[in-house]
Amino acid sequence: MTDERILSGMQAGQQEALEALMQKYRRYVTTVIANIIGSCSETDELASDVFYAIWTHAGSIRSGALKAYLGTTARNCAKSYLRKKRELPMDIDTIELPDMDSDPENHILREELARKIKKALGKLSPKDRKIFLYHYYYLKSSEEISQLMHIPSGTVRSRLSRGRKVLKEVLGKEDFP
Repeated sequence: MTDERILSGMQAGQQEALEALMQKYRRYVTTVIANIIGSCSETDELASDVFYAIWTHAGSIRSGALKAYLGTTARNCAKSYLRKKRELPMDIDTIELPDMDSDPENHILREELARKIKKALGKLSPKDRKIFLYHYYYLKSSEEISQLMHIPSGTVRSRLSRGRKVLKEVLGKEDFP
């Protein structure tokens, strides 16, 4: 069943469409979640939460954006889980760029970009990298980071600025696709 048929079926309240969505995308959703929280017993429960959220918000999903919506919802659900349970992972190897494109060529280019970004993040000091990931990957404000790390918010902003300069310098030397 195509994404358009699945989406229109869910918008019409057809349970079969939800089942088709789950069958088609369960692996994708659980992979997105597992990449963020690691493999644990909560992965399937969080995937169910994602599908429930998609079901309840099917009316607001644009045609052609179903997989992207699923990936974003899965990522946000996993991050919410981590905020409730434990500290967010800061290891560069666990950080993944969401892959919202099913085109194999774009997938390969995205993996190459992710490799270059991880290499650039490795050039930052551990504290600066942690601040950078909190802000740009976990979408925390300077004030939230300040509270989490027990440092002044001005220090957070200056370290973000310094981190951007380092990344710009490192990534500026790279050829991007």
